[in-house]
Amino acid sequence: MLHELGHAINRSKKSFSYRSWKLSEVGESVTVDKVATIQIMREEIEAWETGLKIAKELMIEVDHKDYDKYASNCLMRYMRELPKQYDMMKTRK
Repeated sequence: MLHELGHAINRSKKSFSYRSWKLSEVGESVTVDKVATIQIMREEIEAWETGLKIAKELMIEVDHKDYDKYASNCLMRYMRELPKQYDMMKTRK
């Protein structure tokens, strides 16, 4: 839940540039797919980091080892699944 709050807070900041990547907008270039993946990963990592800051501000005790392990597992899943999603979008075209 802290991670999702991190997304909400990050997206509400004027300095944050959230981009919704759609295949129709970015084309079918592998390079663009990589750029989109990195952008999404950056947003995800920032949300995890902001979640920890929220916990600290609210004095919520967090087991950092468990938090980091869970975050890492989620991020690795993104790294595996995002390329598959791009491939699926390309075949639907």
